Amino acid sequence: MRITTPLLVRTMAAPDVMTIDELAQCLQRSRSTLYKLARKGSLPGRKVGGRWQFRREDVERWSCTLNQDRDIRARSDNIESQAGRIEIFDAEEVAAVAPWDGHINQISAGSYHSTLKFLKTSGMVLYEHYERHGIEGFGALPDGLIVLATNVAWRRASVEWCGRTLDHRLFACGSSGTEIGFTIPARGRNVVLLADERFLTQSLSQESIELLRSHRHLEMSATNGQRLIAAMRATLRRYVTSPELLKVPRDVRYLKSQFLETLSHCISHRTASARAGRIDSRQEPVRRAIEFAERSPVPITAQRLAAAAEVSQRSLQDSFRERLGISPGVYLRRLRLNNAHRALAAADPASTTVTQIAMAWGFSHAGRFSVEYRKLFGEMPSRTLSQTRNIPTPRPLDPFQAD
Repeated sequence: MRITTPLLVRTMAAPDVMTIDELAQCLQRSRSTLYKLARKGSLPGRKVGGRWQFRREDVERWSCTLNQDRDIRARSDNIESQAGRIEIFDAEEVAAVAPWDGHINQISAGSYHSTLKFLKTSGMVLYEHYERHGIEGFGALPDGLIVLATNVAWRRASVEWCGRTLDHRLFACGSSGTEIGFTIPARGRNVVLLADERFLTQSLSQESIELLRSHRHLEMSATNGQRLIAAMRATLRRYVTSPELLKVPRDVRYLKSQFLETLSHCISHRTASARAGRIDSRQEPVRRAIEFAERSPVPITAQRLAAAAEVSQRSLQDSFRERLGISPGVYLRRLRLNNAHRALAAADPASTTVTQIAMAWGFSHAGRFSVEYRKLFGEMPSRTLSQTRNIPTPRPLDPFQAD
């Protein structure tokens, strides 16, 4: 239930703390409507001695949010809903297609190739990413968005997010500015929801939104977790297979209401509490090491990496081999190769040479650099430097601006 034309409390003569009767008079709404909103958590308030009380500043903020939501809904008809499938041939292009502030490194050798199925409607993006190569990412979530993601191939591939392994019960979450680090192995398949927080307030309680905003992991029962995964994948499959259905506004509205209803149910009926959780002791050294390596402005050694991870070199080597299938030394070398790859892709071939970039990232022998580069990325560095970067357009995955 929504209040479609709220009156701002600041325009009324209202006390700083109001009862349900005083609020009903200020907003010119029935007490029963406000009771339902308060019990649902949509209307900010608290019970004191068995009676509801509402702070004026909280209600003002809530009223402003509802006005913004109304504006968003009014503009939504101008935003085209889209669905499709994108083939990606450069790991860095994943970050360009899915709008988040970070970068991705390829950690397994071979010409990169992954597939991304997406659905875009006003206020939300839903996509499923099938990774044929191992990658790791580091950065922060974009402004104004909330993310909810998990590993749909958890029986055969281990996707790690901020130190914990995702599966049908453990979901990754967070909001704008949350620093994240993740690894996806070859044959990994994850499904991701990116939604405007104001869009979610239409169906989710304030408590549920706060859970998604303030935690990096959300635990659910196996039943609810599988139900949510099934809803995300079924929604994608329906519109990727038949994108013409998105031309029917009523169908799109039904899609969003049904999906958000499932999302609200699964979050509000979780059996395990949302919390940071105990990070796997075998993954923690790898997480600390990767974060240190990503933040370091200069090349570092495996010995320095072990010191930053607060474990012995042998222990860190065992953890890396178990988690990523490579040694810390190989990881550091591939990290430098990925940095060189980004530099080559962004450089002007008229004023920059492969040797200059190789030297800048600690490769003193240009010939060996070219061999290792081709082994990891499937092409010579000179080709990366000279070719025009045809990154798949991110516009189909940007639901927060009009097309």
